[in-house]
Amino acid sequence: MAIRIPNHPVPVALIKGLAEPIVGTSANLSGRASPLTADEVYAQLGDKIDLIIDGGRCPGGTESTIVDVTGETPVIRREGAISREELQRVYGSVLTRC
Repeated sequence: MAIRIPNHPVPVALIKGLAEPIVGTSANLSGRASPLTADEVYAQLGDKIDLIIDGGRCPGGTESTIVDVTGETPVIRREGAISREELQRVYGSVLTRC
């Protein structure tokens, strides 16, 4: 199980408005580039999904950082938008196991 913390105003507004967490996944097929626009999402996923909310072009394209915090020392599973250095400033010590 994982928790994704969005940094985009649309999912943040949905979460606040619902006062509940929402479930979502990446808007790309495994191994394919992350889409940055609603049109790019549709090009990859098309009729496989029920709804696309077009909140404008997503910034960046840097993948999410994945950190396992189930143990005493956090373990970076995938370094992305949040760097190892930033995590070390918060946690002091982090391990890397990609």
